[in-house]
Amino acid sequence: MFLCVQRASATLVVSLSFFASAHAQGPRVMSQPSDATLAGYYAVYQNPFVTGLRKELDSYLALQQGRASKWHGQGRPDPRMMEFADLEKVDGQYLASRFTVYKLENERFAGGKWVSVLFIDKPDRIFKAWMYLTGDGVYELRGFKDSGITQAQIAAMRMTSEKMMLDRVHAL
Repeated sequence: MFLCVQRASATLVVSLSFFASAHAQGPRVMSQPSDATLAGYYAVYQNPFVTGLRKELDSYLALQQGRASKWHGQGRPDPRMMEFADLEKVDGQYLASRFTVYKLENERFAGGKWVSVLFIDKPDRIFKAWMYLTGDGVYELRGFKDSGITQAQIAAMRMTSEKMMLDRVHAL
């Protein structure tokens, strides 16, 4: 199976299960996913939490480049809102690159969703972004950090799934 969708209590996990596990000892040979499975995965790119992440990253970059004066209604990101990491600590080449979605899952305690992404112009790290839907309907980036998946593990995943990991057609 290529796309894994599981419901466990309030948790929805969407992931590319054909990617070799980050904890796997080596790459796996997988069969080609069906058209229906691919369509289900590609629908993730229409998810408002995923599209909201792209908008948040673009807005942040515009602020950093002097093309905008506000982000989250402020001149600088609120450090309290950036719970796990400050975007200022992340190389701008990642943030400016289009990304593919590795995993989308519910944030169980504080609400929102975790969106795990691989930036295709610099595919050596997978990042986790915490996206939150505010009461006024805004999809807001609340946290951004490295996923902890190593470069060696990403290289192993690329051996079996590079086409999907670096998919420029659907990437945001």
